Amino acid sequence: MDVFSQIAGLEKPTATGNLRQQIVDLLCEMGESLGFTVLVNQDVACEWIMDKQRIAIEVQFGNADEYYKSLRALVLSGASHCVLIISSKSRSLSIQQAQQMLGEKFSTTQKQFLIFDIETKQKILVGQPEKKPEAKAMQNAQNLQKQNQTKNPLHQDGLAQGQWPSGRGFQGQRGKPNASSFLPDKNSSMLRGQRRKMIYGKKGEHKKQD
Repeated sequence: MDVFSQIAGLEKPTATGNLRQQIVDLLCEMGESLGFTVLVNQDVACEWIMDKQRIAIEVQFGNADEYYKSLRALVLSGASHCVLIISSKSRSLSIQQAQQMLGEKFSTTQKQFLIFDIETKQKILVGQPEKKPEAKAMQNAQNLQKQNQTKNPLHQDGLAQGQWPSGRGFQGQRGKPNASSFLPDKNSSMLRGQRRKMIYGKKGEHKKQD
């Protein structure tokens, strides 16, 4: 379940009255329908908690100082996922300015942020989830393999450039061929055939060799 997508699908209330409070009420209902325990406190608008997942949500339509306080409260909340809902009609900070303030004033390396404009449905995601250790190790291994292939490219025969195959007639893996090793072996059938002598004569007679 993508919680950010659920929140970004929130519709602006049409009833008159306190817009912020109406949005907070809708968020509480949404969190409960998704199976979260919903907490309302003075620091942020509400928090959704389920097992080890914790989502802090703030709704802000005020001035720049109030935006800063809301972002600070989200960062200090301890939640891994944070949501700031704004309204472009408030004529305070745009969604891009809110993103800029978040990046310049706070560290979000351990968090994921969603900044959502309730008026235009525009959303900005900030921060990426931390990779698991095994995913990091696999990525590092793949990067190392690519580096080795770049430094030592293979030919079609599977040998690296400048590499000689090991075995008889070669001096090590990168040695050059020994000329004497290309001569046939002394016990080979080729030499045996060359040394064989033809013998003439009848049985019992002294035989001559050619």
